[in-house]
Amino acid sequence: MVSWSDVTRWDAGPLNEAAQTVSHRAEKLTDVRDGLDRARSRFSSKGNAASSAHNSLGDHDGTAAGLLGRLNGYNSALGGAATAVAGIQQAVTQTQSFATANGLIIDTSGNVSIGPGPRAAATAQAVSMRIPPASTPAWTKALADQATAVSMVRSVLTSANQVDASLGNNIVAASEGVETSAKGQEVPIQLMSETFDLGESGTATGDAPSLPLNEKDYWNPPKADKEVKFDRELGKDETFPPDGTKLEPNTRYEVHQGGGAKSDMSRGYYYTDADGNVTHVDANVNREEGSALNYDLREPAPNTTYRVDNVVYKTDSQSRTELAVIEDISHEIKGGRHQGIQGSVGREADLTIDGKKVLDFDGGHINAAMSGGIREEINYTPQNVDVNQSRKGVENYYALEQKWKDLSPNNKVDVVIRNIYEEDVQKSAGVNSNVPTKYIVQYDVNGKDPVEVVMNNVGQ
Repeated sequence: MVSWSDVTRWDAGPLNEAAQTVSHRAEKLTDVRDGLDRARSRFSSKGNAASSAHNSLGDHDGTAAGLLGRLNGYNSALGGAATAVAGIQQAVTQTQSFATANGLIIDTSGNVSIGPGPRAAATAQAVSMRIPPASTPAWTKALADQATAVSMVRSVLTSANQVDASLGNNIVAASEGVETSAKGQEVPIQLMSETFDLGESGTATGDAPSLPLNEKDYWNPPKADKEVKFDRELGKDETFPPDGTKLEPNTRYEVHQGGGAKSDMSRGYYYTDADGNVTHVDANVNREEGSALNYDLREPAPNTTYRVDNVVYKTDSQSRTELAVIEDISHEIKGGRHQGIQGSVGREADLTIDGKKVLDFDGGHINAAMSGGIREEINYTPQNVDVNQSRKGVENYYALEQKWKDLSPNNKVDVVIRNIYEEDVQKSAGVNSNVPTKYIVQYDVNGKDPVEVVMNNVGQ
């Protein structure tokens, strides 16, 4: 088995050099085969001696062909392993950087421990907050970081052992003259973490779509047997369906909002299931300041899926946004801000003890305004200021948004965002139930090489 100490010393360079050497030998052997073929073609003599010589050249050519096949097999195996080892090197660097940035220590066996920095922070918070160190936000964050690093180490070692076994099998196969499977291509490696164990209180969104995105995995409304225009306009502060309204099953409702020039708008299309319950909403929005808001996105229903242009939001049983899927993130549509909504989302989550603000939150966009984000509450969560705002050397929402902006003009960038709400962590930190305890963000570029980033939102 490959150990953590082993992978920290892995280097793709010698494998690349070996592949180049084998390739050079294969070229030389190809030249030899060409020479044998030319020699055989020049035989015009008849008789036993000539036939024997001709057959001997054929035998040598057959032997050379077998050797060439083995060399090509070795070259494929070594080239594929070199590419995979380079991926392992990158994963090791990412893991070590994450550990260093969060005050963790990875020993030679791959065990992860919490270093003196987070311990000191927890002790200081315990004194100021008058609670045990194990109950402080700093210690909660340290434990979450430790779990993430453990998962990253395991992922690296799993991939490394797969690469090691694959190289051995392919070398054996090439020695036996069997075509190898490596073909010089990259061995699939999950560079970041594996499955996150969030505990019984965590909300892990089991049906979150995987990358690359497939629309039916995240937008699959019930089949509508008929389409109906709802029989009246809704008030600007009224959700659909209005209280006491019984909807028809398997129906798509077109809904409008009235109330004057500043309130008139089409709310969108609402899909009901076989029981007449709304499960999916194809929603319309206005992004201009001062224009009408879609109240169903201000007060979203529980366990409902909403689609706004290229973004899909899913709510949990408490009407909190637990999942957002952004297909082909775009910066061509200017999004909107609502200072009142954004400010209140952050202020209502702030944690103050004895008149001192202990945890400071912003109303953070799930989909940024610069990529067409909307103004309604469904697109905001209480976001720790260190996660929401630019911080040098810290992987945060702002840094990711800037990265996607740089990538998107010439690439298709798909994003999946999971907001995790862990009740025990919320209670320990003293924050309300609307505060995500962490964000798990995945994105890929042109359907390749998905990247996963985990950001802790409590106790930064």
